[in-house]
Amino acid sequence: VALSADTTVTDAELRYVARSEKVQTLADAVLRRTDLASGGHPGEQVLERAGAIVGEELGWSAARIAREIGQVARLFPHSSDADATPRKVGVVS
Repeated sequence: VALSADTTVTDAELRYVARSEKVQTLADAVLRRTDLASGGHPGEQVLERAGAIVGEELGWSAARIAREIGQVARLFPHSSDADATPRKVGVVS
């Protein structure tokens, strides 16, 4: 299932990269291992879902997940703007 209508990145893809590609941070998962954030900020709900998935796979605490989400959000200018609209992105093969 895609994380949102604006991306083709799936829950399963994030679980795979977390388990199999030695992901250390949420930024690594969404910026390097998938295309989830390649088109810009994917949206707060998508980042929260991605953080929950990667965090579950890597055994992160709720505090660690929140930190990771915040660190990714800060990478995007104006990421806290209410009108930030995610753009459709694909997956890395």
